[in-house]
Amino acid sequence: MGQDTDPEGDEVDAPVEVLVVDDEPDLADLVQEFLERADDALVVTTATNARTGLQLVRERSFDAVVSDYHMLTMDGLTFLDRVADTEPAPPGILFSSDDAPELVEAAHDAGVPFVHKRMRSERFDRLASRVRTLAEDRRN
Repeated sequence: MGQDTDPEGDEVDAPVEVLVVDDEPDLADLVQEFLERADDALVVTTATNARTGLQLVRERSFDAVVSDYHMLTMDGLTFLDRVADTEPAPPGILFSSDDAPELVEAAHDAGVPFVHKRMRSERFDRLASRVRTLAEDRRN
């Protein structure tokens, strides 16, 4: 599940297309780099604002969308809510350095997984694992 077979009959991970939206370009690039390093199957596209992120979701098929919370034009939960209105809607993950209990609860109430953004490799491993799980659930 979520795997293809190469010509020799070995199982190969199917690419998992991920959109990362963060209005800080350096952080978006860093998340991309760490996710692709954490899981070879992840193919990450970045957007540095919610408008571009929504445009990409409408134009392309993503297996998952990862969004920062604090962005200039709209917050990450509003963005992910708009993503949920697209067809086919990819699942979203809120990835934020703000771990205020109210925000975590709001994400939970919206049905959006929350991963606390800390610049540690185990956080990116956790994020990559969440992305993979959501993508596989969506494909099945």
